[in-house]
Amino acid sequence: MSFNKLIVVGNLTRDPELRYTAQGTPVCTVNVASNDRSRDPKTKEVVDTATFFRATVWGQKAETVAQHFEKGSEIYLEGRFKPEEWTDREGNKRVTFGIQVSDFNFTGGSNRGSNRAATARPASAQAQAGGADDEEIDFS
Repeated sequence: MSFNKLIVVGNLTRDPELRYTAQGTPVCTVNVASNDRSRDPKTKEVVDTATFFRATVWGQKAETVAQHFEKGSEIYLEGRFKPEEWTDREGNKRVTFGIQVSDFNFTGGSNRGSNRAATARPASAQAQAGGADDEEIDFS
């Protein structure tokens, strides 16, 4: 038995790229940076180190990612690790940390269009603003 699963939480480094195969299947590519914070043993300073991933999402999930995420959005990705080997312009062999996404999730909300509903406020905020007493709020 073999098992290959990778989970990454990070931020998109650019807008999602949605395209369609010749058969009409949606495919979306996203580039994600995941930061790790650690203390440098020599200088004792806190250092952030970014690891970059290139993820591929297929089908309806691809269209959902393209619709709701943009550069800077935080995202949870789950899938198979699939490194991509390629040669750069100078002839050097490079490897990209690739992910074939099987699942994703919203972690920080959608940033698309930066127009989150400003009118939606929790009931507790309405109560503090004088909109309702605790007894009047329906929590069901």
